[in-house]
Amino acid sequence: GIGGIATFEKQHKRMLEGGPKRVSPFFIPMFIPDISAGLISMRWNLQGPNYATVSACASSA
Repeated sequence: GIGGIATFEKQHKRMLEGGPKRVSPFFIPMFIPDISAGLISMRWNLQGPNYATVSACASSA
């Protein structure tokens, strides 16, 4: 599953207008559904598996 469609649209527009270098390096972490774990891992430089259950409205997304 995915999340953050608005983020995807914004970064896609930036890429079309300015090329790949204009896309935020945090695009993927902002786009994934388990962003909380992603932000914590970036803050503390943690590495390893990370799983999130995504099922649209059934998960209150």
